[in-house]
Amino acid sequence: MIDDAVTELRVGRNFVRVGDVVKVTPSKPRKHDGFLTTLRSFEVNGDGEIIGFNCTGRDGASRSLTLDRLQRVQQTKAKARLRSGSSD
Repeated sequence: MIDDAVTELRVGRNFVRVGDVVKVTPSKPRKHDGFLTTLRSFEVNGDGEIIGFNCTGRDGASRSLTLDRLQRVQQTKAKARLRSGSSD
């Protein structure tokens, strides 16, 4: 279930909010399928617990991923890096 009421998630000492640029980490070590994207929404189970997130993939398709692949990036330079196509 996608819930629009959940707008932020605590990651370490920081928060990630809907609309922030985030880094999706690779699915396996030494696999180069990580990318920068904009966070679109969070997925919530019946108990109100956040279980995943939705974003747009490199190919423009909508992706639903687990929280272990979510990584926060510095927002001041992230939008410029997303526009330029750099993934680091």
